[in-house]
Amino acid sequence: MIFPARSYTVPEAATLLFSNGASFTDLESEEEQLQFQQWIMRTQVHLEDTFGGLAGLSGKPCVLLCDRGLMDGSAYIADDTWRDLLEREVQ
Repeated sequence: MIFPARSYTVPEAATLLFSNGASFTDLESEEEQLQFQQWIMRTQVHLEDTFGGLAGLSGKPCVLLCDRGLMDGSAYIADDTWRDLLEREVQ
């Protein structure tokens, strides 16, 4: 018997934050901007982990579709800054 795959769509964290009051323009220093990007990263990881966990509980084949996803943040900051941000999170 073939079971159809379930699909889950993981929302983009940045859009979630921006559409609920967060504003990049409120951040004055480079460090504040980096911390904001760090919160976006943490939120995105949590969303992806949550949907992945839910998919695992289903007991069925699943596909996760990420609207942008974790790596999207790397397009908006310098490569070395992205690496620094990743190092902060791995610790």
